[in-house]
Amino acid sequence: MFILTLDCPSREKDLLISNLWDLGTEGVIEEGDQVQAFFGEQFDAAAFASYSPQWKLAEERDWAAETQASWTPFAVGERFYLVPAWLDDEAPEGRMRLTIHPGMAFGTGADTTTQLCLEAMERHLQPGAKVLDLGTGTGILAEAALLLGAGRVTACDIDCDAASQARRNIPAHVDVFAGSSKAVRSSSMDLIVANINANTINVVAADLSRILRPSGTIILSGVPVRDEAMLHLPFVVTGRVERKEWLGLVCASLDVCGPNTNAHNAGTGNA
Repeated sequence: MFILTLDCPSREKDLLISNLWDLGTEGVIEEGDQVQAFFGEQFDAAAFASYSPQWKLAEERDWAAETQASWTPFAVGERFYLVPAWLDDEAPEGRMRLTIHPGMAFGTGADTTTQLCLEAMERHLQPGAKVLDLGTGTGILAEAALLLGAGRVTACDIDCDAASQARRNIPAHVDVFAGSSKAVRSSSMDLIVANINANTINVVAADLSRILRPSGTIILSGVPVRDEAMLHLPFVVTGRVERKEWLGLVCASLDVCGPNTNAHNAGTGNA
């Protein structure tokens, strides 16, 4: 096991850690202004040159236990209490216990983009709704949808390993598959949540419009504010939040908002 140590200011940590998960890290530890990521093999870290990358061989220690020890339960939004899978803490009164699975795939709940999605879901998911979690990762947003009273939840990811992990993490009655939005039936979802990057959002945007039912809602995150200009959305933004340089968007169908509404640029209120 090798450790890649990176010097990183707090405002950039979420994006850096997301990139490390994409590269297949087996775990991440944050220590002050440093991030330590664990990999089975070393690789050329030139892409992280601005973070002063340093490789070292991991000592013979129980890194899994140490990673787990660095996690404690924490509240998100008005209703959720996120608890790592290996702890048995109960949620405080008025909150729902949402199990998280750090170290498995993107979507631990600690990242800003997942929190933006959870907070938007609290406000916009109606009981009994049919929900699609696109790019499910660990399955955290699918499980959150169940806790919020969704009638049916479907989760998918083009990464087969992520889909398999989500299948292990969330209840059996959630439909989980490895694949893309193209496999989802038209006009079948009341709410779609996608915590993915700007390029992928553009690729799937037409499918999201096709899948969404009339009066439905789309929740998007995973996009740094600096990439907002890259988005080309065939629906209307009705809510927008910036936090730690990340963007959260709530969107509705153009048909619902009316023919005179401009796609993407409408609405800058709370998501």
